[in-house]
Amino acid sequence: MKNSRLVRLFLVATSLVVAKDVRSQQLFDLDTTFRAPIDTWYVSSIAPLPDGRVFLSGMIHFPNDPIGSFRGGAMLLPNGSQDPTFPNFPFTTGAGKVTPWNGQYYVATTQTVRRLDEDCIIDPTFISMNTGPYFSSLQGGDYHVYPDGRVLMSGVHQLLDSIRGYEGLYCLCWFSNTGYLDTTKTHRQCAGSLDFFRELPDGKFIGSLGNPPNTASWEGIPTGSNVIRFNADGEWDSAFQTNVWWGQAYGFLPLADGRVYAGGNFRIVGDPDTLHLVRFLLDGSLDPTFNNHLDFRTIDLSGSVGAVVGREFLQLDAGQLIITGGFEMVDGQPRQGICLIDSAGNLLNDYFNGPGCGDY
Repeated sequence: MKNSRLVRLFLVATSLVVAKDVRSQQLFDLDTTFRAPIDTWYVSSIAPLPDGRVFLSGMIHFPNDPIGSFRGGAMLLPNGSQDPTFPNFPFTTGAGKVTPWNGQYYVATTQTVRRLDEDCIIDPTFISMNTGPYFSSLQGGDYHVYPDGRVLMSGVHQLLDSIRGYEGLYCLCWFSNTGYLDTTKTHRQCAGSLDFFRELPDGKFIGSLGNPPNTASWEGIPTGSNVIRFNADGEWDSAFQTNVWWGQAYGFLPLADGRVYAGGNFRIVGDPDTLHLVRFLLDGSLDPTFNNHLDFRTIDLSGSVGAVVGREFLQLDAGQLIITGGFEMVDGQPRQGICLIDSAGNLLNDYFNGPGCGDY
């Protein structure tokens, strides 16, 4: 079950984050003193707080919560138990990605973004986006937070700004640091939706469009690919061409030299394989020095073979990366949801070999 795998990955990741400063132990040993009481659905993002608590965002259910009801945000104590001082159910602050900012946090809901204070309680100085004029949310996507607190948000949303000519569906929208639609920016349209994006070192962005095969477009111009690059002002950068004609990239890890890792589940023109982890060059072509065909696999109950590399990668150093996602085998070796590779794309046996995350 995909959702249960997300919970398992969360438990491993949180244990690593919380435990590393608590006791001396072998690198990546599981801290068995940390136990989270979540019993169903998923955690999509975590934020360790300075005092050792851990804020969770997702669709979270604790044993004493009403059946069929879920929390968008929850707090754990340093040992993993539920923080009794955190607002009780119902509490739907989050659901998606958490981003630390100036001692506070931004968190994605199912459709928009909220700002939280240092204790992860809603910050009233950042409005609920739908309460401002000109904007009505439809489908949530991804977001980026600028140093001054402004937000760039993707997805599919309705703009109602007839004064400046922004009416209809838009997939990339700018907001002020108080949550209002930024009327000084050029908001962008695309076919389908812009589901995931990440800022690059030069201030541009790489993103993944969600739309049927061979139909990707930006501002009415066919892009030839679902994975695109756009400039800081949202203008499509046609010099970057990945030729991804089917599927999506769910996560990106930019490198300082302009190359970028992309993980997901997609197909590239001229390549018969479904790819899950690749490294793009500055022009969008595949980096020939990386093993772009590293074989990730999982087998469902029907016998179908498929895999997804998840949103988050962790670069340990210049030569090693931790990869997570929905997979059970990597290059024919058992790897349950987490693995270690080198910078050339080869599977390593140093850590995470064997049963991996296991059952939650």
